[in-house]
Amino acid sequence: MVRKYECLMFFNPELDEAVLKQEIVGVKTLVSQNGGKVLRETEPKRVTLAYEIKNFKTAVQWIMIYEMNTENIEKLSAGMRLKDAVIRYTHVVESKKNVITDGAVSKATSAVFNREPAEN
Repeated sequence: MVRKYECLMFFNPELDEAVLKQEIVGVKTLVSQNGGKVLRETEPKRVTLAYEIKNFKTAVQWIMIYEMNTENIEKLSAGMRLKDAVIRYTHVVESKKNVITDGAVSKATSAVFNREPAEN
């Protein structure tokens, strides 16, 4: 069954912009290689984390909405786990209660992660 998903990803904050763009393209390629289609995405932005992840207090947050057959989600997750630049990610089945609006994080993911902008 094909479903819509929301994926919240946090990337290593020490990546330069060019490498970050390559990593995002790589994630979108993983989606398409597994029979999915990216529908929407937010611009990457630096955020302060609610708690440290892999010794980072900040990260680059990126969110994508995509559709994919439910049978392929584990393959996508396996590919994401191999990416050193990704420090944390989560997939949530998109519903009317958790939809990205105006680039905001959904209710489901905002309950898990702090999304305040990082101080430079």
